[in-house]
Amino acid sequence: MLILLITGGIGSGKTTAGKILEKEGIKVIFADKLSRIATKASGKTLKKIRDTFGSEILFPDGNLNRKALAGIVFYNQKALRKLNRIIHPVVHRYVDEALKRYSEEEIVAIEDPILYFHRSLNGEKKTIFIDSLKKLRWLRLEKKGFSFPEILARQNSNPYDFEYRKASDETIKNNGTVKELASNLDNFLKKLGNK
Repeated sequence: MLILLITGGIGSGKTTAGKILEKEGIKVIFADKLSRIATKASGKTLKKIRDTFGSEILFPDGNLNRKALAGIVFYNQKALRKLNRIIHPVVHRYVDEALKRYSEEEIVAIEDPILYFHRSLNGEKKTIFIDSLKKLRWLRLEKKGFSFPEILARQNSNPYDFEYRKASDETIKNNGTVKELASNLDNFLKKLGNK
């Protein structure tokens, strides 16, 4: 099995790339979805997060208030490292379980926003960097309702573009339409011999 790691900065189009690959019949594991599963109200992970950051990161119904938590961790690298030490092992376990389920697949893709799986997963893998102009990433994030300080804080918590490039086997541009991104991914899959 070849593991494709989809990486890139916030707003670059990693999730869109993952959805395009799904349409091509490739199994895709979305790390953000797994982190949401990991932080469900009934779970041990959310309890650890509450114990670490206080009950103000919860809604009255006991669910995680992601905006409140982001307001803490994206402005404080030490707090972000604490959060990552809680969440990453759980998400990694979920990814391992998904990879076992997909063991008969030729290719499985994993959304890897901060190069975590690039460093921690064994086996045959290729890392693809979804590269997008900073101004386009900002516009996409503004459309999603992020404020300027929120975008800046999240961007500053990501690796730099040169780090993504250095870690990647392939750079795929995403400065146009979704159709153009799909075409760029299609060309990459042809090079892999998957088409």
